[in-house]
Amino acid sequence: MNWPLLLPAPVDGLSEISGAQAMAMEPALKAVAALHSPSTGILDAHAYMLSLQGGLEDHGGTIAFGTRLERADVRPDGFRLHTNDMVLDCAMLVNSAGLAAVPLARA
Repeated sequence: MNWPLLLPAPVDGLSEISGAQAMAMEPALKAVAALHSPSTGILDAHAYMLSLQGGLEDHGGTIAFGTRLERADVRPDGFRLHTNDMVLDCAMLVNSAGLAAVPLARA
């Protein structure tokens, strides 16, 4: 499958605001000027990942943290995964190997 190249999109609504305007929005802030970006935000990545993990587990999924995948065989109904200490069958496989994700996908 060919995936489209994802390029950063421009941020809509980005504007420069005065320090007074910024401090009116966030009283704990000290600023001379700021960029206001109403269409973007900051999130707690760890809390978000825990939320995704909880949702996955609530729906019968399992995460095998710290498990080294040695081989994945494609089967008509999904995959057979061979790890350092077990064999697992799964219908869907999420490759979240970080910097090793591309080499893992190629393997």
